[in-house]
This record gives sequence, C-alpha cells and structure tokens, in this order.
Amino acid sequence: MTILKKYISFLLIGLALMASGFVNAASLKVSPAEINIVMVVGETGQAQLTVENPANDVAIYEVYADDFSDWIIISPASFILESQAKKEVLVQFESDEQGVFSTDISVVAKPMTDSKITTNSGIKIPLQVNVSADKTVRLFTARIPLLPTGYILIFVFGLFLILAFALRKKMLK
Repeated sequence: MTILKKYISFLLIGLALMASGFVNAASLKVSPAEINIVMVVGETGQAQLTVENPANDVAIYEVYADDFSDWIIISPASFILESQAKKEVLVQFESDEQGVFSTDISVVAKPMTDSKITTNSGIKIPLQVNVSADKTVRLFTARIPLLPTGYILIFVFGLFLILAFALRKKMLK
C-alpha cells in the first residue's frame, strides 16, 4: 500500500508543478509513420515528412538522422512552429553504394518558454532505403500507388506493346 501512496504523491506533485508553470513540455505529430525509399546508385532518393505542433504553445523542432548523416540531407533541419501549425520536411538520401540501409529519423520538439523545468518530446521515424545498381530492379521493387491515371497509362502502354509485337511479326514475314 505504501508504494501506491508514493506513486500518487509523485503524480500529484508532478501535476502541481505542471499547473504552476514550473514544468513545460512540447508536443508533436509526425507523418508518415515510416519512410521507405527505393532508388538507384548515383541518384537521390527522397521523401517528405509532415511535422505538426498540436500544442497551444510555440516550439522549436529539430529533425536529424540517427545514422548515415553523410548520406542523408534533411531540409529544414530546425524550425519553429506556432500552435496548430504544420511544416513539410524533405528527407533526401544520396549513396554511391548499393544495398539496404536502415536508420531512424528523429524529430524532437523543445518548448520556447522560461519554465524552471522543461521536457522535450520526440518521435523516431524508421527509414529504410533500398539502393540498387540497375533501374530495372527499381521498377519491380517500388511501391507505386495506382490512381485512375495510372491504370490508363498501363492500358495505353499495353496497347503499345501489342502493336509493336504485331508490327514486328509483319516485318519478319
């Protein structure tokens, strides 16, 4: 029973500190929940993150890669967001090596207040980059969402292939 009393005491003290303005914590939302990039050696793969400040206070946000910092470019890497504001962040990956590379993109929010105690909030977004040596591999590994225009393009491309084979057969006779 004494452990429960201690827990409740700490909880009440923490709530009292937060209510009195001695403690301040920043808040954040980030989407998507994970990033998958498929690219070819020598090209630049990229993806976008949306960072949102759901809190009622202004906060400073920092975005950085946990590993492969020489290959990953994040823009902007640091910025300020007003309450309820959003910011698009570009994540680029450049590599001259082929392989599958995995790391996390860290997004940290820091409150911009003069509280006695401040706490930062953070989220880690998993990043996986598949770098291949040949562009043909990319066609089969990329996740391409097919919108209605995508189906039309596939249909037109299919017709083109059928016509090309028919003309080739005619020319060989």
